[in-house]
Amino acid sequence: MANAGTTDPPAEDFGANDWLVDEMYEAWVKDPASVDPSWIPTLQKYAAKLESGSATAAAAAAADPAPAPAFDPNVTGPITALQPTARTTSAKPTEALVPAQAPGTSRPSESTQESTVSALKGMSKALAANMDASLSVPTATSVRTVPAKLMIDNRIVINNHLGRTRGGKVSFTHLIGWAMVRALKSFPSQNVFYDEPDGVPSLVVPAHINLGLAIDVPKSDGTRALLVPGIKKAE
Repeated sequence: MANAGTTDPPAEDFGANDWLVDEMYEAWVKDPASVDPSWIPTLQKYAAKLESGSATAAAAAAADPAPAPAFDPNVTGPITALQPTARTTSAKPTEALVPAQAPGTSRPSESTQESTVSALKGMSKALAANMDASLSVPTATSVRTVPAKLMIDNRIVINNHLGRTRGGKVSFTHLIGWAMVRALKSFPSQNVFYDEPDGVPSLVVPAHINLGLAIDVPKSDGTRALLVPGIKKAE
């Protein structure tokens, strides 16, 4: 979908692709030679960002003093800690509370299974964060039904031409992305978004059209993931 923005994001802000940088950073820490040298400056900035975040959290924890005990004006004199009183009992569980057990059988042991908690990493972590953030984003949906026969025929013509010349193919995603950019140029009133700078609800009109398209790419472990390249100034 079209991604409208007033300025390009900083180098250390990768948006939807933050999971990919996180995986590359872990691989770089384990084996620096496994990462392309062109990525090393970016990963160094990413490491500095992680270290600054940890330092900020530690400073905030150190600056938060322990709460002082509540003062009761009705209490006078030194306050002594209350000692727990010992409770003794000679009563034993009655046989009626013990379940019956057949002779010659052993009582089964209690199950030791526990819930498994796994921290989200990589793409799963990014998807969860984006889904959680989307709950606070105001959205509106408008649906239109348009004839697609001409687009299908033109795609066949384009791909036949590419097959006779330089090769390659175009998909419906290519054509729809191109049409979105052309539509936003013709109707700039649709190239706006909502933001709250300094806590003030505002309508922002960006200077350019930025386009993001999700692409299915294979990962090093054989699985697949979605990568979202951002095309700046697509107009």
